[in-house]
Amino acid sequence: MNRNASRYIAAWWPRRDDGGFTLLEMTLAIVLAVMFSSMLVPLFDTVVVEKRLRAGSSLYSEFAQTAFRESLKEGITYEVRWNDKTIELMKYAPAQNGGGKEPEIVKVQDIPRGITVTNLYSVAKGDEPNQWSFYPTGVCQPMRLKLMLGGSWIDLTFSPLTASVIEESYAF
Repeated sequence: MNRNASRYIAAWWPRRDDGGFTLLEMTLAIVLAVMFSSMLVPLFDTVVVEKRLRAGSSLYSEFAQTAFRESLKEGITYEVRWNDKTIELMKYAPAQNGGGKEPEIVKVQDIPRGITVTNLYSVAKGDEPNQWSFYPTGVCQPMRLKLMLGGSWIDLTFSPLTASVIEESYAF
């Protein structure tokens, strides 16, 4: 490199004897910080959506297991019903006590905000879409639920013999 070029570069490039950072270094650090944070924000959003969907799926699984156990233990029919905001566990009075009328609400809980639930089996068969019956014989209706939040979803298939999740698929 010739001397004129090195003098030109030395005049243009600041010296490091003052101990501070140059404007170029500060700008580069800010640009890198913005780039990394822009990559992490969508990842954080995906984690929040996944957590909310998993909470919803465990809520349905918990209600199904409770209805299954209680129908076997008490020898009466239980139902799990839901709407856009809540999920309810209901029991029917035994026939000898005037059963067959309106069920008694045993437990109610809020569904995590923003989740929509579709009963894929009842929609295909034309049954009531937002309820699930558990009989004292130890079987329940087959159930396949799809919980959706935005473009993400969890698809749960429950066993009619145990009311537990036998298959799960998801996309976040």
